[in-house]
Amino acid sequence: MPPRKPSKRPGLPWKVVAEVINFVPEERRETLCALCLTSRAAYLEASRLLHCSFSNKYDTPQRHIKRLRLLLSNPTITRLASLIQSYDVDVSELDTDRGCFDDSPNAEVEEMWMYIPRALTLMVNLKRLRYVEDAEWQMPRAQGLSMDLIKFQLEELHWELFVDEDVGFAKFLEGQHQLKSLYLTPGLRTPVAHDACKRLVYVEGPLSVFRKILPGRPNIKQIRWITADGPNDDGSSLQGEFDRITHLSLAPNILSNDCIAKLFPSLLYLEIDASTLPSVSLQLFLRRI
Repeated sequence: MPPRKPSKRPGLPWKVVAEVINFVPEERRETLCALCLTSRAAYLEASRLLHCSFSNKYDTPQRHIKRLRLLLSNPTITRLASLIQSYDVDVSELDTDRGCFDDSPNAEVEEMWMYIPRALTLMVNLKRLRYVEDAEWQMPRAQGLSMDLIKFQLEELHWELFVDEDVGFAKFLEGQHQLKSLYLTPGLRTPVAHDACKRLVYVEGPLSVFRKILPGRPNIKQIRWITADGPNDDGSSLQGEFDRITHLSLAPNILSNDCIAKLFPSLLYLEIDASTLPSVSLQLFLRRI
């Protein structure tokens, strides 16, 4: 009897494979790597999960720099850059214990920024970008970005570094037409065109950011006010913009409860450190809103 030929059974539908693989936690990278070897359908979905986020969270500075170099120089890895949807870089706590080759962590950051602008041009499907740098040694970074080469459209941007005099950052914001959430500190002096960022619904930052971002953007209904710009500046000049705010998160000691009631007549949700307010006046204030 001749040997039987192996039956060619059809594989599982791609949607079923994707549904199963999506149950694997993102941190189980060894499992996702193993799944990449099982079939083409599994490879496509598992590799998407493996590379959808890029971060320096568990890297020493030198390791992250090496990963950036590979992203730019290795054709196989370069192709995977289009899968990255979230890039998170926090260099606010670099020190010699984390692998810095210099007593000043700024040297590590400067080397990173030799590669970050070019790497960002490859992340064409990036949706979330977070960059945090220590306030004591941060420098304008956005002017190093190649605006003409950046193709991604962010939905969420968390930019925590020096931008006061960075005109390039304002131009960068004006090119982000899908942006919905913006965290910006310590401030923004360069105006942003009123016809930009029309999809913004949430802004977090100091009062100086609200002055540049709120006017001309009626969809912004949620803000988080993180620091006061000065002891005598309660934001009264922005009352016309604050009228539409429905969700407010407030750091301690910025506004009195009377100021909040006056500036935010449409408020539906309030998050505030109640320990800074007298309990009786807080109860009366909450009844009023």
